[in-house]
Amino acid sequence: MISSQKKSVAFATVNILIMSVLSLFHSTNIIPIAIKGAVPFVPLAFLVALCMFTQETSAVLAGLLAGTLTDSFSATSTCFNSIILMLISLFTALIVHYFFNNNIRSAMALCIICSVFYFAVRWIFTYAFSVSQAESLIYLFRYAIPSAIYTTVFVIPFYYLERFIYNKFKI
Repeated sequence: MISSQKKSVAFATVNILIMSVLSLFHSTNIIPIAIKGAVPFVPLAFLVALCMFTQETSAVLAGLLAGTLTDSFSATSTCFNSIILMLISLFTALIVHYFFNNNIRSAMALCIICSVFYFAVRWIFTYAFSVSQAESLIYLFRYAIPSAIYTTVFVIPFYYLERFIYNKFKI
């Protein structure tokens, strides 16, 4: 029993470190990965991959942690990312647990769904009603949707990384 608890703590610690580094890289733009205005939300792709290998309660806590890290580095939102990423992580864990198989195709499908949801909700709360309709649609079609698609690309290496970590610790 103790070894199982140690493995769980090690699994959580490794994933917290990865999430912290990804949030730091995303917020500081140390390694620029934007393509023509499309900026992937890399912590979201990692969160989707992580939640595919965890139970629902662990997924919610991971989403809350990822959202808190993102909000702490963000200058504009107070708790937007915490709430949205927590809901996304719960959705991902529930869907994988009850409906989808745990494979790369499911990871990509879930990541595109979650990315589109995240960027659509972000668009609604930040751009849809605060700027003109033309500027709002330009943001949506030139930046938000390409960013959602670009975010999905990052779930591929994260899925295999999470599968490796999960198999390594066999919780």
